[in-house]
Amino acid sequence: QNAGNSLTPAEVTGQTITVGVGGLSVAADASTPVSALVVANSMPKVGAFKFTALNDAFTIDELTIGVLGGTNAAVAIKNIVVKDGATTIATMPLDANADAVMTGLTIAVPYNTNKVLDVYADLGTIGTGGAATGQNVGVELQGYQYLSSNGVKSTISGGTASTTNAFYAFKTKPTITNVALPTSVLAAGTQTIAKFTIAADAGGNLSWKELTMNVVK
Repeated sequence: QNAGNSLTPAEVTGQTITVGVGGLSVAADASTPVSALVVANSMPKVGAFKFTALNDAFTIDELTIGVLGGTNAAVAIKNIVVKDGATTIATMPLDANADAVMTGLTIAVPYNTNKVLDVYADLGTIGTGGAATGQNVGVELQGYQYLSSNGVKSTISGGTASTTNAFYAFKTKPTITNVALPTSVLAAGTQTIAKFTIAADAGGNLSWKELTMNVVK
């Protein structure tokens, strides 16, 4: 083109840039175990919490984990243990309010990803000489603190979405296992229609009081 000529170039669409507020949310993860009986001097997994980072990278620096059974259940727990997979992040006894407050953490949650933290109850003696039986040692995330990528700290309450299932602590527990029948075909005479074993946990012996059989015909 000659100098001084007027040109009308075609429009070129640039990149789309979305502005969003960063935040870190939490909920009970699907890997949280179902309600169960747990036994003395063991360390069962009692919860899993999934943290979700949105529009930023975050660092969790504090967790407050409470016990669903309150101060009565807290007697059964020596420590609350938090793990990231197989790695132990923190181990903390419960305070007078049945809370384990874990500070000074450096748990990274990268940009737009999830981080699942597993919670274990390190149980002590249950029954005679220890905590009362049948206490609920399930847990809830009562609150947490985190830092954004530019160092801004936020404090959040956990809420009902971060409450796990109930876990009841006993000195020992039974395990009932079905045993194969001699035959599944009915015939005249006496037939074995149910067969099973009852085993005590390594936590101690047990005595069986009653069996109730439901028959569907």
